[in-house]
Amino acid sequence: MKNWFIYSIVQHESIPQAILGTDIVCQAKSGMGKTAVFVLATLQQLEPVDGQVKNKKKNWFISKIK
Repeated sequence: MKNWFIYSIVQHESIPQAILGTDIVCQAKSGMGKTAVFVLATLQQLEPVDGQVKNKKKNWFISKIK
């Protein structure tokens, strides 16, 4: 399993900018964490909302982006 405590150069440079909402264009080889930049920035912007939508097998929580 990859060590998530050591950031790649792409992540180190891009995550803070993405969290601030800056548009980012980045190019790096496979496995450098480009998708993690997108996911972490998106998760950082989610704001929990009271309420819950229930499915027969899963619980889905409603969130909105700031």
